[in-house]
Amino acid sequence: EPLFRSCGGWRDMGSHSSGLIDGLNLDLTDSRTETPLYYMSVKAENSAGLESDPVESNPIVIVKADVTGITTDGETTKDADYQRHGFHVTTHFSGYESERCGGMAGYAWAIGTGPSRTDVQPFTTEGLVVYGNGSGAAQMPIDLDSGTTVFCTIKATTKCGNHLQSTSNGITVDTRKPILSTELNDSRRSYESSSGSLGLSWRGNDSDSGIRKYSWWAGSFPLAADIGNLTSTLEVSTPPGIVRNVHRGVPTFFSVLAADNVGYEATLVGPGVAVDDSPPLPGSLRCPSAITSIADSVTCCWDSFRDEESGIESQALMMGDLPGSWKHGGPVAIPSTESCARLDFAFSTGQRRNMTFIVTIEAKNGAEIKASSSQLLAIDSTPPKEGFVEIVQDYYSVSGQQEVVECQQSETEIHVKWSGFVDAESSVEKYEIGIGTAKGAADIHPFTSVDLPTDVRLDRLFIPHGLKIFASVRAINVAGLTSIVTSDALVISSQPRVTVYDGLGDGDDDYHSSSQLLSAHWIVDDSCPITETAWSIRRVDGGEILPFTRLTVGGTSAVQDK
Repeated sequence: EPLFRSCGGWRDMGSHSSGLIDGLNLDLTDSRTETPLYYMSVKAENSAGLESDPVESNPIVIVKADVTGITTDGETTKDADYQRHGFHVTTHFSGYESERCGGMAGYAWAIGTGPSRTDVQPFTTEGLVVYGNGSGAAQMPIDLDSGTTVFCTIKATTKCGNHLQSTSNGITVDTRKPILSTELNDSRRSYESSSGSLGLSWRGNDSDSGIRKYSWWAGSFPLAADIGNLTSTLEVSTPPGIVRNVHRGVPTFFSVLAADNVGYEATLVGPGVAVDDSPPLPGSLRCPSAITSIADSVTCCWDSFRDEESGIESQALMMGDLPGSWKHGGPVAIPSTESCARLDFAFSTGQRRNMTFIVTIEAKNGAEIKASSSQLLAIDSTPPKEGFVEIVQDYYSVSGQQEVVECQQSETEIHVKWSGFVDAESSVEKYEIGIGTAKGAADIHPFTSVDLPTDVRLDRLFIPHGLKIFASVRAINVAGLTSIVTSDALVISSQPRVTVYDGLGDGDDDYHSSSQLLSAHWIVDDSCPITETAWSIRRVDGGEILPFTRLTVGGTSAVQDK
């Protein structure tokens, strides 16, 4: 309809000379009755709010768009992602429509190594059969290597001469078997600590079509299934505890079959896995009973570990706070035939005072069962780990949190919170807080012990307007070592001032020549950032011309021209 009001009303296009109207739901135009017809209307509005008369376009006819069909890969109409030969390529297509042009004039097809590409076979009509109703199929004999992915493209030409084109999602040639491997050494037997731990992990790879599934079974000799029946899985290991009631020391052989997405298979037989459920016989560790504060290593010896079933596979010397920990040194790998080693400390000499640590020698047998021997030694302490210090609001926000502030109005009190101070050796004994005009300084409030461990409000302060201050917290451990952390700066804003001048010039205007335009500029005297700006206009008699209206944050002038 003219003026376009029946299809959504007027839309603001700004000051542009062109635009897009979307979100419409228009009916198709009947070619016999030539209804409905649509019109575009445009009108202009100036800065004073005055509108021009609308200008209408010529009639617009809505017709059904051409429909591009879909293209699939494979020898059936169901789309295939892989094929197990490289002799030919087959594609199917359907769904092409052109109501306004009376159908299609013809079709052509091409093959490429990427969507819409034609580097394997340029567009041709050879091998193409059209079924009617916008559908058909095509096939071309082509030699393709395994791992090659090709895409088929159908180009339909309407009777109006327009081209409609769609591309398949690609099909990959796979003529190779999957690859199976395991980290276990096929030349020797492996061990587990219990029959519930017997199993096999493997790696499968098929870079062409991918692995579709795995199957595994277990027996008392390679490829036998007398212990575990054939089981299909998508995992790359047998489930824990799947094989039980095997004889101690007797190997179990796991076999794996991998099948890819085109049906090729590969088989792997793992090495025999036997059960050893007893730990090694431990030796006795012998280290110096004490070390000096300048020592940077310790040498220890031990009686040899023994294991009659699966043998000693590895040894490691380590040092930490608990038996078997290596927090302060190691683990150092030691050949299973040796029984003495030196352990270097993982900290400097300046850190070792009045603390203790534990040295451990640990051995594993073929089933990875551990045995160990430990001895106590000494280390030094360190100051507390630094935490976080924040100056926060006195009240809680809607989210239930006390928000960190960078400005506040009060000149006499401040609320400080801190967290994260940790001392693993001797613990934090007390906290002290100070307020100053520089990081770590306490010239406003001297460092003072506080009762609450992580939260304090200091009052009876005197902090003048505009001053930038910092809160510093000292954490002191039992040994008297100290860590100090300072908050971000806080600005005191108790007397913010704003001065307003009439006009936009440097000074203040007393007279104005226009009765339609008023302007002003202002200066804000405050160190805190501005978060909101609004202005209003009133007559001398109190009458309101413009109520308070928000402006862009940071602006320093405004104009009212209505």
